[in-house]
Formats: sequence, structure tokens, C-alpha cells
Amino acid sequence: MQAMVLAGQKNVALKSVSSCAWEAEVPVLGRPLVDWVIAALKAAATVGGEIIVVGPPSIGERNHEVRVARLGETLWDNLRAGLQALPPDTDRVLICTADIPLLTGAIVDDFVTHAPIDADLVYPVVSRGVTVDRYPDTRRTYVRLRGKTVTGGNLVIARPSVLSRIEQRAQQLIHHRKSPVQLARDVGPLLLLRLITGQLSLAQAERRVSRVFGIQGRVVESPYPEIGVDVDKPHDLSVVLRALNEPASDVGNVQGRR
Repeated sequence: MQAMVLAGQKNVALKSVSSCAWEAEVPVLGRPLVDWVIAALKAAATVGGEIIVVGPPSIGERNHEVRVARLGETLWDNLRAGLQALPPDTDRVLICTADIPLLTGAIVDDFVTHAPIDADLVYPVVSRGVTVDRYPDTRRTYVRLRGKTVTGGNLVIARPSVLSRIEQRAQQLIHHRKSPVQLARDVGPLLLLRLITGQLSLAQAERRVSRVFGIQGRVVESPYPEIGVDVDKPHDLSVVLRALNEPASDVGNVQGRR
């Protein structure tokens, strides 16, 4: 599977710990954030071909085995640039952000292996219990569903053609995210009510998102909180540094899938 890394976020939130212009270049134990992610993708048995990185040219100067795509002004500009850099026959692509340095090749392989191959888009979630148990100090945004509370991961598998098709709809939902009335119109008032009251199941959310976007969307529950432990605040960096300073075998070590 082809892989793409989105590394075009300017360094604003981490200015107090690094003067780097780009968040992806902020050093973690002497290595830029994005280099940890690239290393994980290279170590994954399920990832093949040239890794595409949408970010500053310095990433390519340091990592000669990746292809750096030109940066745009917005997230969707960067996503389009990355998609255009993929081989034309790419059926599915693994997309990840540059700020998850605890990612490993084994974690990538687990997600890819459990992602349904007939889905247009696959998104991972991790339970709050698993995340807090492994990283009690991490600060994440959680969604309370029926029977479980989850947080999202920073990986996604998608068909390139589908991403282009849902761009307008996705941007509309992002724009309306702080307006309950408009969001209710977008996804349906009953679904929004179930979400607010914690009565929405993962399967119901999956079906509704598929219907809203007109795609086959699937959610995979991952046992690896490392896919969501991102570094976009100084506190996050301290959490990651503590984890990386533990014995290597303990980082990302969980007892199988749940």
C-alpha cells in the first residue's frame, strides 16, 4: 500500500519549545517529528513504494527515499498535492499526520491488516480506557458512544478518487462543526441527539457517515493508542518524551486486539 504523510502544519503551538518554522521539524530526542513517522512507515511490511510527504523541502533533503510534494495553503490543498504525487494506478492510500512519533511499523501493519479492503474510507478509533491505561497524562478529545468512549486516530485509509469526491461535503461539515443547528441539518437531528446523549453506537455512526458522504465508510477499533498520541502542544511533547525514554519493548506494547 502507498503511504502519504501530511507535514504542512506551521509551528505555532510548539513555539515555546522549538523555533522550527514547521511542526514536523520539531525535534524529539534529536530527530524531527516527521522522521519518526517516516521510519515507522518504512518498517511496515504492508507499506510499499515511494512514501509521499507533503511538507517543506528540508524533509526530502534529509530523507532521500521519500518524495516531497509541494505545499499548499490549506489542508485540502496539501491533500490534493499528495494525491497528485501518487502513482496513477493507486487504489488505496494510507494517510497519516507527521506528529505521531510513537507510531511503529507493527502498529501500521495492524491497522492496514484489519481495514476492510472493500471500504472506500477506513478510520481508526481507540477506547478511552486503553488510551488512559497506557498514557494516563495524555490529553485527548473523546466521544461518548453507547457502551464505550473513544478517541480518533491520526491515520486513515482511503481511495484517492473518493477523497476528491467528498471534499466539498467534508469542508461543509468542518465549517458547521460549531453550529449545532447547521450540523443537525447536515447529519440529521436524531443522529446528533443520540451523539449528545451518548446513545449513538459505533455501527450507527458508521452507517450514517457512509450515507452522508455517499461512500462505504468503516471504523476500526485499534488497541494501539499510539496512533492518536500526537504532538501539537508542549504537554504532548512531554508525554511522548517520557514514553520514548521507557524500554523500547514497552512503547506501543498492548495485549492483542480487543
